[in-house]
Amino acid sequence: VRDHGAFHVSHERDPLALSILEGDGNCLMRTLRDALVRLRDDAARGVHLVDDKRAPTLLSYKSLHDEACSLAAALRARDVGGGSHVVLQLHHLRDYLVGFWGCVMGGFVPVPLHPGTTSEGIRKLEGVLRALPNPYVLADEQACAAFGGNDTLTRVQTSGRVLPFGPL
Repeated sequence: VRDHGAFHVSHERDPLALSILEGDGNCLMRTLRDALVRLRDDAARGVHLVDDKRAPTLLSYKSLHDEACSLAAALRARDVGGGSHVVLQLHHLRDYLVGFWGCVMGGFVPVPLHPGTTSEGIRKLEGVLRALPNPYVLADEQACAAFGGNDTLTRVQTSGRVLPFGPL
C-alpha cells in the first residue's frame, strides 16, 4: 500500500478496478476523458440505467464511448469549437449521459441544466443563455417544442445555436 496524500492504493487489486481518484502512477487517469478512453473496449461493464417502468438496462462503456465520440464529431461538424459551452436540454437519462460525455470527448464545456419545459425552467434557461458567451443548446425534440413563443429561445434557435439531439 502506497500513501498518496488523501488516499491509499493497494497494488493487489485489479488496475481497471481503480477509481479515477486512485492510481499507482502507471494507471492514474488525469481527466474524465481519460477514464472513458481507458474503458472504451469494455462491452461487459458500464452504467446501469433504470427506465420509467423500472426495467434496468446496461449502457456499456463501449457504447457510451462510441456514441459520445459520434456526437462530438457531429458537434464539430456543426462548427462547435473546443471550449464552447453546450447547454444540455435532454429529457432521458441515456441521452443526457451521451450528451455530457460527447461534450467531454469533444473538448466542449457541458452545462447540465434540467430541461426547461415549464415557465420557470424556461426562465432559468434564458438566464444561463444570457450569462454564457455564445452558448450552444443541445436539445431533444421535447425541449425544442417548449422553446416556441419565447423570444430569447427563438433568437438562439434561428441563430443556429440550438443543436437537435437525435439518432446518431
